[in-house]
Amino acid sequence: MDKPTEAQIKEFWEWCGLVSREVTYQGKTWREWSNSDGGFESRYTPPIDLNNLFKYAVPLAIEELRHYKRNTLSVRSARDRLFRKWLCGYQEGVLDEYALFWTIWKVKSETVNS
Repeated sequence: MDKPTEAQIKEFWEWCGLVSREVTYQGKTWREWSNSDGGFESRYTPPIDLNNLFKYAVPLAIEELRHYKRNTLSVRSARDRLFRKWLCGYQEGVLDEYALFWTIWKVKSETVNS
């Protein structure tokens, strides 16, 4: 599965509600990340791993699917739809974090533009 670019990763995490900002101190510049509840702060871009995806992205993707369908889907139905997309969308049998990332990316793209 293809890895996303740094720009895609930044856009993705910001869509998930994480905030990034550039910090400069003593001539050195870096990007810091945090979330609104203070449960995450880091000088490093959050890794694309299953823990972070299930913590930040999957719940949002489920809600986006429900909203996209005008809340006619139950949480369970939306979750099932998301996981079916993850399982069926990648025929090569790779169910890694990048396959889930791209599944959620597609949900994000479909629901934001509608």
